[in-house]
Amino acid sequence: MAQNELALERSKNELNKSKVDLLRAMNVSVDREIALEDQSIRTELSEAEIKMILERYTNTDQLYNQAVQKRYDYKAGIQQINTSKKIYEIDNKAVYWPSILGFANYSLNSANLGDITKSRSFNFGFSMNYPIFQGFNLSNKAQSSEIAIKQKQDNLRLLEIQIKSEIRKAYYDLETQFKQIEILQRNIKSAEQDKLLSEENYRVGFGILLDVQTASVKLNLLKIDLINAYYDFLLAERQIQYYTGGLQY
Repeated sequence: MAQNELALERSKNELNKSKVDLLRAMNVSVDREIALEDQSIRTELSEAEIKMILERYTNTDQLYNQAVQKRYDYKAGIQQINTSKKIYEIDNKAVYWPSILGFANYSLNSANLGDITKSRSFNFGFSMNYPIFQGFNLSNKAQSSEIAIKQKQDNLRLLEIQIKSEIRKAYYDLETQFKQIEILQRNIKSAEQDKLLSEENYRVGFGILLDVQTASVKLNLLKIDLINAYYDFLLAERQIQYYTGGLQY
């Protein structure tokens, strides 16, 4: 009993610290009292429901395609590549295309202030500059832009590998939790039979009260483990939704 009380106090402590972290992340006073409730978190799921959830995420290739369509970091990588390509096009054209400059000038000139409007001049014109050779400056600039494109393409490929890795590992976690739930459900059925047997033995005088208490404690611990397994299963599902860009806040 004392050990259970200690575990309860530790759980309360973790809950209170989690509330403080949440308030800090929300940029509000950590002295504020809050109550948390999420109706979407269930402590018990049917076998058909957990199988349906697992089958929903079996196709990791489809999950990857969904991720590259929804994840903003991937969209940002695509946009950076497109921007770099535009810069490269501009720099590349500057190597071969001339530059045109227009100018105009209007001036007044006189030795006396009263005669200043008698001598006026106005001129304008255009100049065209064609870069025959500038020490490869423009060519180097275009090459730098081309290198920037390749670097961003490499970064995007690394991000694609990262996304595939995250999704696959998250699915493995979901599958593991599914198997753990199955094992715990079988163990609970066995523990329930052990409890009934120990109670019957105690009733007819073939067993002792300690056997009944031990069987009851074992059954309760398995039920607690099952609740935690349900939570971990749903958390693994949310993790997949996060990696595929499916979570909406």
